[in-house]
Amino acid sequence: MDLSLFFTLTNLMKVLLATLCGLLLSIRPGQTDMFTYAHLLMLVAAGSSLLMIVAENLFYPIQGPVLVFIVAGIGLLGVTIVMAGGLHFNALYTALALWITTAVSVAIATDLIIEGSVITLLAYGAMRFASYADGQLSEKEDDSSAVD
Repeated sequence: MDLSLFFTLTNLMKVLLATLCGLLLSIRPGQTDMFTYAHLLMLVAAGSSLLMIVAENLFYPIQGPVLVFIVAGIGLLGVTIVMAGGLHFNALYTALALWITTAVSVAIATDLIIEGSVITLLAYGAMRFASYADGQLSEKEDDSSAVD
């Protein structure tokens, strides 16, 4: 097998794995706009991982500035979502999911595949718990307002 073909397939598998991690992080209970949310996180994952792979190949060994631009861009996107949605759980959840998806994608793109996969599973569990806890708090608030 040609060595350049091997590296190409390896990089494509990294982008695919990062995209699948973005899909997993987009799943949350009670979500009404699943397609849009999954589409957003999958594109962020694919774009972040691809940019880091390109930076690794073009700017080796100095990928730091590219990482700074990726983080700044995702931060701007997250702030925009929070400002548009207010300080509500869904807007904060989306901004957090963007950050985690970007971090996981960059980790996978820079050969930290196991670490990125484990963080995806941990973040998925934490986000599921947060959604559950938010639902429980909302039910208690509804019950207490009904009593008054």
